[in-house]
Amino acid sequence: MIDASIVERAEQAARVIAPLAPQIEQGRRLPEEAVAALVEAGIFKLLVPREYGGAQTTVPTVLTVIEAIARADGSAGWCTMISATSGLMSAFLPPDVAREIYAPADAITGGVFAPMGRGAPVDGGLRVRGRWPFCSGCQHSQWILGGVVLESQDPTRPELRSVLFRRDELEIHDTWDTSGLRGTGSHDYSVADVFVPAARVFSLPAAPVHDAPLYRQPFFGTLAAGTNTSATE
Repeated sequence: MIDASIVERAEQAARVIAPLAPQIEQGRRLPEEAVAALVEAGIFKLLVPREYGGAQTTVPTVLTVIEAIARADGSAGWCTMISATSGLMSAFLPPDVAREIYAPADAITGGVFAPMGRGAPVDGGLRVRGRWPFCSGCQHSQWILGGVVLESQDPTRPELRSVLFRRDELEIHDTWDTSGLRGTGSHDYSVADVFVPAARVFSLPAAPVHDAPLYRQPFFGTLAAGTNTSATE
């Protein structure tokens, strides 16, 4: 089922974004006006639970929204997909942490699931280091995910985790200078030695903390559907 009211808000945002396409291309990122239009339309919180101020809408609605934004500008459509699907992380975090990250009206998350980092278990969490490429929308996201491999005594059985960094805990490297999807700002980012508390460490796939039909669907299935939609529109 597709929520027509959400799609209408997305189309309004698309009308703001379309004239900004040359600026997006030249600046290699979404300008503040484009991000503000998406925030006002609630696009980045479409898959966030209602109790955190999200829409908790359907996957078909999100795919239709991505299509609407991508028709206005391909890079904006891709960034919409990244941050909207990243909102699913809210269902896998402890409620107090999910509320801290996602309750603000302008909450924007993104990241890289690939386990490019290393996490050393310490009391209360992990010490993390690493560098992650292709982090689309990193310049306008407040929280950024990174995949890590846990350091252990048995390297033949690696354990993978996802961790969430605050934007001010990482360094963005200006590496994205392309001809396609130029405005996505898909730069590398890195952390040298950041402590991530256990409450911001989680595993995918795993059972969601916030149980609802939307969150019982395969996490990466929803991400793949969004990727295919934004890449082909």
